[in-house]
Amino acid sequence: MEGFRDRFTTLVLLSFVFSFILSAISQAGVLSFNDVLSLSKDVPEVRSAYHQLKSSEYSLKGLKSSYGPKVELFYNYIYYQPEILLQMPTLSGFISVPIVYPYNYQWGVRVSKLVYFNSLNLGLKARASEVRAKEYTYLYKLREARLKAVEKYLEAYRARQLLKVAKEAEGLAEEVYRVTQELYKTGLASKFELLTAEANLRKAQANLEGAKEMGSIAERSLISYLGLEDGELEFDIFDKADLDLLISGAEFLLRDELPEVPIDELPEVLALKESKRGLNLASKAKREENSPRLAIALEETNQRATLVSKDWNFRAVISLSWPLFDSGSSEAEARSLEEKERALDKTLERLKSSIIFARKATTSSLKSSLWSLRASLAELRAAEESYEIALIRYKNGLSNQVELINAQTRLAQARSAVASQRAGLILNMYKFLHFRGYEVRSWEDILRLSKGKLPELVTDELLLRRGEGDEK
Repeated sequence: MEGFRDRFTTLVLLSFVFSFILSAISQAGVLSFNDVLSLSKDVPEVRSAYHQLKSSEYSLKGLKSSYGPKVELFYNYIYYQPEILLQMPTLSGFISVPIVYPYNYQWGVRVSKLVYFNSLNLGLKARASEVRAKEYTYLYKLREARLKAVEKYLEAYRARQLLKVAKEAEGLAEEVYRVTQELYKTGLASKFELLTAEANLRKAQANLEGAKEMGSIAERSLISYLGLEDGELEFDIFDKADLDLLISGAEFLLRDELPEVPIDELPEVLALKESKRGLNLASKAKREENSPRLAIALEETNQRATLVSKDWNFRAVISLSWPLFDSGSSEAEARSLEEKERALDKTLERLKSSIIFARKATTSSLKSSLWSLRASLAELRAAEESYEIALIRYKNGLSNQVELINAQTRLAQARSAVASQRAGLILNMYKFLHFRGYEVRSWEDILRLSKGKLPELVTDELLLRRGEGDEK
């Protein structure tokens, strides 16, 4: 008896260990909503924008160093021909003495510094605007990557739901065809009913193949975009308990006048405005390239050039240069930059118009998604009642198996419709917040909308904090 008890205890422990291992394996491929938001910061577009930002920062540092002191070692070698001679009187007559030796050298250390150059001052301001534009562009690319990743994630989930329904529908159609065949053999079904059942089976099989292909495409698109390894994905955000919270959150977004970031303060608009300002300053800097330039230099040299030269010489130089003519190159470059600035004006106008349209469109889409989900829930309740009635009728011999299977098919389709509409509602809630300047950082931000709590708005402080936190 004790041996049996020991074996039983061992079996129970092994079953617990086995279930834990299975649970760990099943969770390995789970991709949550929060995972998608986190992984989106590493997509190529975002990393490229980040590296462009760092490149601009280093470029600005390099330009600022133009005003810093520069230290250099130099060596000059000069050959003079013919030799320069000086006639010196002596007791025996005049002799020729060279003033400059034919072979001369000069080497030493020079410290120089640019004191003032207006073109450089304007260029520094233009480069600083470029850095700010890159900062805003980085945030914009990050937000757009999150939106695109969420769209692909929900699209893959929808495709998975359609595949699930297609499999169930194919299995039920096959069962209907089998039952209809039996009824036809016993004379309880007509030839027309048999052919109809066969046609429905072929249609269900074709739908299943199409659903498999669409699901595979959607999942591959998501995996490729996020840079994941190929494998089976599981979706871990759609809890039945969340459905009421989602509906309450959507109603809250549509019910109240919410604060939103002004269009002129959105990162994509700020990026264009800073780029426009940078082009304006850069064109002015080009025109100022012919302005005076003041520099100073200190030199300590060792040279052999004349009879009176010293071994070491110290020299302080103040240099003032003023270019008078450059064949119109600076003016042409300035005009080119001005044309780019005018082109950005048109781009900025189109961008603002598209944001206004997107805000209106997302409001309409959110209303439509909410109504569609409510309609799908009503259809699901009706399908559940129809299935219960069909099951009772079948158990009491008042209907055949075909009627029961058809009720099961409608119930499966209604459940899939609810899941698909729920995904659509989540996407439209995310877009609604995105185009109004809200920063959705996690799935919990979506659920907290049911309590009237909004995510944080995008601000300059958030931009700088996020830029530092995402650095690799």
